[in-house]
Amino acid sequence: MDRANFQRVKELFRSAVALEPAARRAFLEQACPGDDTLRFEVEELLRHSDTSQADFLLHAPAASPHRAAAPLNIPGFLLHERIAVGASSVVYRARQLQPRREVAVKVLRVDALGPAALERFGREAQILATLQHPGIAHVYGAGVTDGAGEATPWIAMELVHGATLERYCASAQPSLSALLRLFVELCRALEHAHERGIVHRDLKPSNVMVDETGRVRVLDFGVARLTDPERESRERATRAGALLGTLSYMAPEQARGEHADVTPAADVYALGALLFELIRGRLPLEVGNLELLDALRAVVEVEPARLRDGRPDISSELDAVVGKCLEKDPGLRYAHAGELADDLQRYLDNRPVLARRPSLVTQAHKLILRHATLASVAAAIVLALVAGLLLSLHFLRAQRRQQERTSETLAFFANEVIDLAPRLGLGGDQRSRLEQVELRLRGELEFDSDNRALQAALARTLYELACIDQDSGEYASQRSHAANARALCEGLLAIDPRDVDAWTQLSCVCAKLGEAARDMGSTLERDEWFARALEIDRRLVAEGGRDPELVEDLGWSLERVADAALQRGDLPLAQRLAAERMKDARELFENNPRSWKFAFNLSHAHFFQAHLDSDDKAVDARLAHVRRGVRLAEMASELDPQRRDLVAWLTVARCRAAERHRESGKAREAWPYIDGALGLAEHLAVAEPARAEHLRVLAETTREFVRCVDELDEPERRGRASEALRHVVPLLKSIGSQREADALLALADRISAAR
Repeated sequence: MDRANFQRVKELFRSAVALEPAARRAFLEQACPGDDTLRFEVEELLRHSDTSQADFLLHAPAASPHRAAAPLNIPGFLLHERIAVGASSVVYRARQLQPRREVAVKVLRVDALGPAALERFGREAQILATLQHPGIAHVYGAGVTDGAGEATPWIAMELVHGATLERYCASAQPSLSALLRLFVELCRALEHAHERGIVHRDLKPSNVMVDETGRVRVLDFGVARLTDPERESRERATRAGALLGTLSYMAPEQARGEHADVTPAADVYALGALLFELIRGRLPLEVGNLELLDALRAVVEVEPARLRDGRPDISSELDAVVGKCLEKDPGLRYAHAGELADDLQRYLDNRPVLARRPSLVTQAHKLILRHATLASVAAAIVLALVAGLLLSLHFLRAQRRQQERTSETLAFFANEVIDLAPRLGLGGDQRSRLEQVELRLRGELEFDSDNRALQAALARTLYELACIDQDSGEYASQRSHAANARALCEGLLAIDPRDVDAWTQLSCVCAKLGEAARDMGSTLERDEWFARALEIDRRLVAEGGRDPELVEDLGWSLERVADAALQRGDLPLAQRLAAERMKDARELFENNPRSWKFAFNLSHAHFFQAHLDSDDKAVDARLAHVRRGVRLAEMASELDPQRRDLVAWLTVARCRAAERHRESGKAREAWPYIDGALGLAEHLAVAEPARAEHLRVLAETTREFVRCVDELDEPERRGRASEALRHVVPLLKSIGSQREADALLALADRISAAR
């Protein structure tokens, strides 16, 4: 339903709901001439509004006196007490005579015997008959019986003894891991339904039970939907715009009544809301106290809370999993419950999950959506005012223009900075684009100086510019950009000291200031900035429950401070910090063996440890570290082969491994490392010829290649070396590195002459 349609439905609903039920029909006939769809949507809202408020299916209506006074006679079953009452059905505890067993019998209420309810009831029987899973209540039979003069449908199904999932958790108080294992069972049961083209559409605490054996059981497929094309078209034709489900757990596309868009991803949304509620004790989106139309608007437009908001003890990975479930766009959620179960199992197994925290691109888009919502609310208020109308409208337009400009700028920032390249740093060829981003952000901050999102974006841009300055050897500019980024981060933290992202960015900026001081020869300033970054990272890890991302950041700080200590001659401190860094890096990788980031991190830790083991007596230990470092670098590159920064690190790792082996008198063992490194260095230079870092890697690799060839002094290898060097010469010429090309050609000639 688009915004204009929604507004029209909203106006008609508010007018009709104030009328007596008998007068509503005439009102709608007059208000919706020839528009059956509009009338149907208003009637649906009126029906649900009469049932309850926002969560109109959360509380069942009172049972019909007519039904209570007319007990049913279902052949083969003895009905006992009533155990549940729903919006359109009643459930009885009963005994089946053959075979003898206790069952639950669900019958359609007499006051709900309309075509739509009959269709849904029949569909539920059909759906349950197709589902054979230990996590779903089994159906034993179905039929129609004569009760109170009406032909009444019934379904006999398994009677589940136990408690709802919500009550079970309240009484048993399972640990988080135990709760997640239980939730994986729930997802597997829904996966069984999703594989058969069935969407439950009404997952909520009362429809999930934990039986006496501790097994999760899914109940009530009364509003479930079959997604095969034939049934989909029929349902859309008869029930387009209908609201089926419980709003607190309802996906946005379901709240809009767009049944064609209700896929298994709608159940994933409900699962996310349910998991959020079980962990946090509240819903991610509270709509229970809102009027029906306001609740619908909130479900469609308002962003739900994040699981980790105010709870740093909850890991970022679990927060990302639940956040992925609660995405407004069904295409951004898990496609079905099985994918959610798989990611939760990865989390339980301490493996990296597929879900990721929202990128800046996603956050920018969500910000745009929030601003649009605020503008709509403001417009509604202004239109309701009489006094000061012109002034208010002028202010609203100005505010809306600023919001639109801010949103556009953030989207521009996200597209320009985050999508430039999938690597750890940006190349010098991106400087002009980053400077354009900086200018635009600064311009917007002149009009919206308190906007935290703009300030954070500018800090990130300045940090990236500092990285490019460092790569280009412009250390004074590096320090200036980093100092400005630091001021922005500290300003953000002065207002909100709990902003973890701002603290993380500040740590990176302090490290960049320390590197600038180091390269400019100021060791005292270097040590102060490195120590500040380490202090921030240690505190973040302590307060964040050893979040893997924060532990990784801490590792880089430990390595920087250890290297500075080594340069000062404080070997014991360097060794102590390096040992801590190695321990954390190993733990991260062992818990997340499929993560390129943690493989890359551990690879660096091994090479740094090899750098510390400079004693001649530690040759074997040093070589063991570099070999392990190369294997991890290869693994990281294999895990994400599109990242050129990983290819660059693998090239450097192989080059350093060759150097370590050659210096240890093992030139023959060095050859496989340097032979492979030269090909990778050539590939990098071809892929990004304008990036100075890659040309340096190529030059360093070439020099080590020649050293290894000289030490081996074997004609066959010299021929291979001369050929390889001559192959690189045209590449260097093509990218404008004539001097390097001439030097390389001279080396090739010298090697050929020595043969």
